[in-house]
Amino acid sequence: MPSLGRKLTPAEVLERIYGAVDELALSDNIDGDFWKVALCEALEMNRGFKSLYLSWCSLFNDEDCVTLAEAFKSTQTLTSISLVGCGNFGSEGCTALAEGLKNNQTLMSIHLESCNGVRDGGYIALFEALKSNRGVTKLHVACCSLGNEGCQVLSEALESNRSLAVLALTECDEISQTGVKALSEVLKRNETLRSIDFACCSQFDDEACKDLSEALKSNQALLELDLSGCRSILGAGCKALAEALKSNHTLFQLNFEGCREWGCHRAGEIGHTALAEALKSNRGLSRVNLRHLWMNDSSIEEFVKAVQINTNLLTLEMTLNGSPYRCDSSKYDEIARRLKENALFRFETIALVLEHAVFLGGKEIPDELKVMIVRNFATSEFQY
Repeated sequence: MPSLGRKLTPAEVLERIYGAVDELALSDNIDGDFWKVALCEALEMNRGFKSLYLSWCSLFNDEDCVTLAEAFKSTQTLTSISLVGCGNFGSEGCTALAEGLKNNQTLMSIHLESCNGVRDGGYIALFEALKSNRGVTKLHVACCSLGNEGCQVLSEALESNRSLAVLALTECDEISQTGVKALSEVLKRNETLRSIDFACCSQFDDEACKDLSEALKSNQALLELDLSGCRSILGAGCKALAEALKSNHTLFQLNFEGCREWGCHRAGEIGHTALAEALKSNRGLSRVNLRHLWMNDSSIEEFVKAVQINTNLLTLEMTLNGSPYRCDSSKYDEIARRLKENALFRFETIALVLEHAVFLGGKEIPDELKVMIVRNFATSEFQY
């Protein structure tokens, strides 16, 4: 969160802390240290706010992490905390927060993006805490120095953790194939994680993609996968992913967007064709983003054939403008038309299901769950 300009007065800070209902945002427009004591006192008194945003707070340091961690042990209301861009605390502070998590079961969401002072040691302590913590469901550790050693400990935590559902490792440029392989091995058995984000991890290459693809063949829990901007993935990695998608029917959303600034041709015609072939047999994906994967007419024609066969796909994002190839726009129009038909078919299916009783484990399921089964979305979408 960017600075709001004018510094808050002590009275204004206290009013925010003690007057907060659900969310408390203090960010970097704070002057002085008095607020830290007041904040921790408020947490210890179990004030009603559920979300705490200290994003881009330049004053927040290791000592403050220790104080905040102590408050974790007693608070019964706080469910979300964001320390995005707080670069003045390091591994010592992160270790203190990890200790606090061991005794806290109410905190559900943690954002630690761009915390440049934290090294692998701090993240390792945090992941160790996840082995016993049963409250955290969302963990965003992005734009940081997390490396392969940290990924190894994270994979060990995922072996026993049964609560973490969303994991974001965006722009963690020190994670290479070794770290991805460790995480991929545990994904073969993990039944809790629903979303994982490796977007813009510069060392995520073909070998890493192959390891993750092998995990997808047996994983039956993951719903969302983000590999956008991983510019080191080339044709071999793309083909491995496509092969996995032929047998994985659980993954619901795939973001494989290329890097616009690199004029990305990363997958090549062979990789593009492999993805299209996978979509012909895949029955799980409803949303796919392939923007900035410049394709020629031959590759696009394969996607036209894919959407003619696949009635589950509702959203497909591809790039026409800016492509170095002269492509027939009518092929994109045909894809858009087929997706609209898919949406209509989906709605008719919903209406049909709602008319009949559906039983699961001997009990009739409610209409809301019936709609979830057919994955209802209001509109289809094709962008180019």
